[in-house]
Amino acid sequence: MLGAIGVLAGFPLADPIIGLLIAASIMVLLWGTVKSIGRRLMDGIYPDLHKRAEHALEHAEGRAGRP
Repeated sequence: MLGAIGVLAGFPLADPIIGLLIAASIMVLLWGTVKSIGRRLMDGIYPDLHKRAEHALEHAEGRAGRP
């Protein structure tokens, strides 16, 4: 819409500029998705999840060695 409005207003480069902005935003979203899916495919976990799991295990009732 913005590209068409820009062209109608007399700015012929509005359409290609808006198209490049849309393409760039798609590439940013795609890169984030590829990183997330790649981590899951390689059985990776987020570092924060690992720290939370260790903390939960350290503070669990009935763990070995706890008085």
